[in-house]
Amino acid sequence: LWMWGATGPHETAELKAAPLDEDFTLGASTGFGATDWEQTFPTGVLLTGDEFWVGHSARDRGGSSDLIDNPYSPRLMRVSADLSEVIEDEAIATEVPGAGHVHPTLARSSDRLYLAWSRLSDGHTPQVVIEVFEISGD
Repeated sequence: LWMWGATGPHETAELKAAPLDEDFTLGASTGFGATDWEQTFPTGVLLTGDEFWVGHSARDRGGSSDLIDNPYSPRLMRVSADLSEVIEDEAIATEVPGAGHVHPTLARSSDRLYLAWSRLSDGHTPQVVIEVFEISGD
């Protein structure tokens, strides 16, 4: 059983993954720090075959902490199952600002991966967007 989370504060936030023992004791964590962006809220994690898919929110590091001036965007990360390698970490829909922390959520059905996230539609109202990706193999 794995626990995924993020550390803070705003200036140094990064993703973390740590194993939980049978009694839910937290083991040593592995960090996935990025120098260019602040990473928060890995709210969607799926293990498929030999890799984790992680939906998380991120924004430029060092900018304003205001969510309107420096909004979060959803990202989709692939990590090897043993956590030794970040295979990919791509921004999703960067042209549209996110609403709040965007909280990307993942689901899988057959060869499709769904990532749902919150964006601003008119500058004020959050809307749920569902991105669909094809994945192959297990």
